Amino acid sequence: MMKICPLCGSKAVGQIAVDRYYCWDCLVEYDKNNRIHEVLEDGSLNTFEVPEPYL
Repeated sequence: MMKICPLCGSKAVGQIAVDRYYCWDCLVEYDKNNRIHEVLEDGSLNTFEVPEPYL
C-alpha cells in the first residue's frame, strides 16, 4: 500500500479502491503508477501531469 502522497509527501492517505488512493492534505486521488487526478466539484476526475522531479 502506498502510504505517502506522491504530490505533497503527506501520510494522510487512504485507500479508496484497488490500487487507488486519496490524499486528505492536497485533495487529490492517485493510483499505483503515480498518475495524479484532481477531484472536481462534480466528483469527476481531471488527470494532470506532474514534472518528473516531483514524483
